[in-house]
Amino acid sequence: MLYKCLAKTCLAIATLATLSACSSGPEDKLEANVFIDNNTLVLHGSADKAAVQSLLSLANNNPEIKHFRVRSAGGDPMAAMNWGYHLFKHEFSLEVEGYCLDSCANYFFPAAYERILQKNAIVAWSGGAKHENWVYQWQSYSLPGMRSVVSHYLNASLRREIRFYQRIMVYQKLTMFGFDSHVGCMESGEYRGFYYTVADLLMLGVGRVSREGVSWDKTFSHYPSDYCLVKLDPVEMLKR
Repeated sequence: MLYKCLAKTCLAIATLATLSACSSGPEDKLEANVFIDNNTLVLHGSADKAAVQSLLSLANNNPEIKHFRVRSAGGDPMAAMNWGYHLFKHEFSLEVEGYCLDSCANYFFPAAYERILQKNAIVAWSGGAKHENWVYQWQSYSLPGMRSVVSHYLNASLRREIRFYQRIMVYQKLTMFGFDSHVGCMESGEYRGFYYTVADLLMLGVGRVSREGVSWDKTFSHYPSDYCLVKLDPVEMLKR
C-alpha cells in the first residue's frame, strides 16, 4: 500500500513537471538549452527545474555575469520563481530574445533590475497562481487519484507567488489584469496573452523597460493583434 501511494505521488509530480513545461513555443517542447555567451547567461526553452538548477550553478560559478538573455514560453512556476529571486537579489539585467511568456513573464521579467526587448520580441501574460483560469488549467489535467497532490502543489505555488511579489515589490495582479472585467480582454478568448504600456508597468512596480532601436513610447508598438493591451486607470488602481 505504501509503495502504491509513493508511486502515485511520484507520477503526479512527474505529470505536473511535464505539464508545466508545455507551451506554444516550438523550442519549449524540447529540452531547455542553458549556456554562457559573451558574458551573458542564456536560457532557450522551458524554465523547468533542471534548467533553473543549471542557471543557478552557472551564475554561482561566474559571479561577474549580471546579464540574462531568455527565449521561453514558460515552465514550472516554482522553479521559475527560484531564478526570479536570483535575478532580483543580484540585480541582473534581462534581455528578451523572441518571446517571454507565461512563467517567464510572471517571474523573470518583473524581477530583473532592467529589461530590454530585442527588435521583435514579445512579452505577454496569461494568468498567475491567483487566477481561477490558471488553477483550472492545472486541475483539469489531474489524473484520477492524484488531485490531492495537484491541489497541494497549487496551494504551495500560490503561497510562494504571494511572497515572491512582495519580495520584488511588484503588484501581484500584474499576472491577472487581462482577465479583469473593467480593463481586460482575455475573457473573450480571442487573444493569446496581454501586455501593458511602459507607464502602466511602472505603476505596477516594473521599471526600466525598453526595446532596441525605438523610443520608450514605442516599446510595445510592434505587437500583433492577437495580443491585447491592458490600459490601467490610476484612479481605479487606488481603490484596489
